Amino acid sequence: MSKPIYLLGFMGTGKSVVGKRLAEVLGYQFIDLDEYIESKEQNSISSIFSIKGEAYFRKVEHKNLVELSTKRDIVISLGGGAPCLDKNINIIRTGTSIFIKSSLHGLTNRLFAERQKRPLLHHLNSKNALYKFIKDLLQKRKSHYDIADFSVWNRGSLDVVVQKILKKF
Repeated sequence: MSKPIYLLGFMGTGKSVVGKRLAEVLGYQFIDLDEYIESKEQNSISSIFSIKGEAYFRKVEHKNLVELSTKRDIVISLGGGAPCLDKNINIIRTGTSIFIKSSLHGLTNRLFAERQKRPLLHHLNSKNALYKFIKDLLQKRKSHYDIADFSVWNRGSLDVVVQKILKKF
């Protein structure tokens, strides 16, 4: 039985897509933490943010991360802000953590189309504003993402990215 594998990184880097494939290759269970929370709360992350606020969401996020951290043979895709809380970093350090990276331009293009579904982005109406926001938030979160055991750029095919991860184990 293996300790949990945590995928961290900015929203839109492909943590869930990579995580599903990685779990499949390893024969592990896959959990997207945000989807897990939505299922338990019976509400979308956007609704939770707008109705109950970010502080409530972070509390629920931590509680569910604690619950999932007891599982073995599991790949957990974390929300972009999850590693920014010290109490979450302590949990992440009990497993293997992988920082999934993507270029700033790639993130901007990917997230612009889906910004209405992202509570932190829905107010940004231009690619320039989104680019600046992502750049600033990435800079603030960099030290939190850098706690990962190792990092992998999400470039090329999905199988190439997963193979890069497997080589680091």
